Amino acid sequence: MIKKILISLILIIGIFIKTVYAAPNINDKKYIFDNTTFIGDSITVGLQNYVRNNNVELLNNSKFVAKVGSSINYAKNNFLKRCNTENIFIMLGINDMKSKASIIIKNYKALINKTKEKYAVQNIYIISILPMTSKRESRNMNNEKIDEINLELRMFADQEGITYLDIASVFKDENNNGHKKYYRDNYVHLNSAGYALFVQELENIFNSQIEELDSIDESENYIDQDSTLINNLLDYIYIILNYFQIKIDN
Repeated sequence: MIKKILISLILIIGIFIKTVYAAPNINDKKYIFDNTTFIGDSITVGLQNYVRNNNVELLNNSKFVAKVGSSINYAKNNFLKRCNTENIFIMLGINDMKSKASIIIKNYKALINKTKEKYAVQNIYIISILPMTSKRESRNMNNEKIDEINLELRMFADQEGITYLDIASVFKDENNNGHKKYYRDNYVHLNSAGYALFVQELENIFNSQIEELDSIDESENYIDQDSTLINNLLDYIYIILNYFQIKIDN
């Protein structure tokens, strides 16, 4: 009888530990991107093509909802119904540059608010508008304006408690313009080297964030997890012992 009790306890402990520690780590970047939708314009379409053509493991299970020429308002009215994932990354704005900066920010806020209303439990990330090369700058579309809008987007993200990702900075040359070696058309569209840099910077940002979260929460998380595990194991052991005690008494 004692042997049966011990065998039962060992089996329960093994199954329980396997179940608890097999759960996905929400701080794992691959888990994050496997549950992500990227919404955007032609730059995001290019990212999707790059990921598919190069089998980019980090993003190969990500969802892309994008269309060439998409504006912020177009995305708000057409994209959100297809964004049923845990995380949404938004990279828009380059096709809105003919509007005043204040209008672009207003439209972006409307998009974010509608996203939050539709998907209340999701994580929303704003990706900075990437710089353009100096060759195609104009009065209404230039890097100074892009920087102004990105600053406003960063402040809005801080106010709303959502995450702003500064990827634009790594694409700039010494004159604060988009470095032409990353662009296929001397304009705003990235080449393979540009998308490789984009993916690498995205990974770097999340590596940094995950390390920071781990360093802050590691001790507390382990204590909480281990305490929960021990308490549940004790409950199961008590049930088993109780069961066999009843059998013995009978």
